[in-house]
Amino acid sequence: MTRFFGVFAFLAALVLGGFLLVGNLTSGMSENANAFFQTVRDGQYDTAYNYLSKGFRNTVTPRELRAFLRRGSLDRYMTSAWTSREYDGDTGLLKGTLYAQDGTVTPLELTFVRENEEWRIHFIDARLPGLARREITKDIPDQEVLERMASDTAALFAEAVRLKDFHRFHDEIARIWACRATPEELMEAFAPFLAGKSDLTGYDQVAPVFSEPPVINAEDALVLKGYFPHERGPLRFRMEFVFEYPEWKLRGIDMRI
Repeated sequence: MTRFFGVFAFLAALVLGGFLLVGNLTSGMSENANAFFQTVRDGQYDTAYNYLSKGFRNTVTPRELRAFLRRGSLDRYMTSAWTSREYDGDTGLLKGTLYAQDGTVTPLELTFVRENEEWRIHFIDARLPGLARREITKDIPDQEVLERMASDTAALFAEAVRLKDFHRFHDEIARIWACRATPEELMEAFAPFLAGKSDLTGYDQVAPVFSEPPVINAEDALVLKGYFPHERGPLRFRMEFVFEYPEWKLRGIDMRI
């Protein structure tokens, strides 16, 4: 009998340890979710953006985020009740209910990704009142997002050329392109920029001008064509992006000074 209770106590300790481990690993999700909605309520959107993943920030503009949060009174946070937390590697899911100051009750599911050891909100699934709608689609993004995509890409490419190292560039491009070319092969493909000692830094600091309307072509690629009107002379570009949920990722680039 003593041995039985000893085994039972051991198994109970293992189960309890498992619950504590999961609780410790996922507690950051609920804490960051509450902090996000509190800063939104206080109008501190710059701070709130720190709780969002890189993919979220690259896909949704601050204006779009404000409009979405206002629709369900999510910007009037009072308290929350999180009923389920789970994770798988660097992905987590938090389920619960948000209670707003005006009495609105909204069921929520928040998807998280772990970036730099921090849980960041990657997707907000709010059961808003009314008919179902799709918040993020594969439509052409608005002008602000398009300009940011072009500028971020120019900055990423300029860094790769300056450092003569395309590993980070390779990490950021679309999977379909990354699978076909190694960082070394990318550096070889863009060798003329390296041989000519081209200085591409600073172009991302000026707003790009699109010479043609951005379009989604027959291959479902988003095509951006234009130039950066820098004082050193224009940097002309053609960029192609493919949609890899939840954001557009670079599939090809042509830059000319």
